[in-house]
Amino acid sequence: MDIDYNLIQKLHDSSGGNGEGSTLHFGPQEVSGKEEQLRFKEECLRKYSPSVLLETGTNKAEFCYLSKLILPTCTIHTFDLNDWSLDCVNAVCDYFNEEFVTFHKGDSQSTLSVFNPPVPIDFAHVDGGHDYNSCLSDLTNCDRLNIPTILVDDYRGIPSVGAAMEEFCKTFPYSLISQDNASKDDSRGLALLQKK
Repeated sequence: MDIDYNLIQKLHDSSGGNGEGSTLHFGPQEVSGKEEQLRFKEECLRKYSPSVLLETGTNKAEFCYLSKLILPTCTIHTFDLNDWSLDCVNAVCDYFNEEFVTFHKGDSQSTLSVFNPPVPIDFAHVDGGHDYNSCLSDLTNCDRLNIPTILVDDYRGIPSVGAAMEEFCKTFPYSLISQDNASKDDSRGLALLQKK
């Protein structure tokens, strides 16, 4: 997979140089886990080949970019609070010369809760608010939308995300079916949930 790091730099610049980690931008303490994160995300996207994706936590729209590289016909609904995330979405759509991403601005606890997609969602990437309530709300809405497969980011690195994911799996008909390899130094942690 050939990643255009010139575009990734442009997305980083569009965010005002936001130092928060993202799909293809890692802080100094996270670099050793970068390859494992990319390997696992690519493996999940190729295995399930979703055509319609949902993402919470657009950030720099790098997951949108990665998804389109792997799944050329996909469309994505993505949710974020930040105005500059829309600039990043537009840059990714311009890069592919296709309006394949719909950006939903606002707190996903509000915006996702009233979202009703025109077609079913096949796959979700939950990487939005990293507090317990935000993460649990995003996951609960994935169940409401009957999304069969959910990729949860940061469950290992942020205890509130891991706790929300565990509570979600106890309350809703989802199981943890796979996770990235912690021995590869991925401090963030990726977990794949499947609806039973």
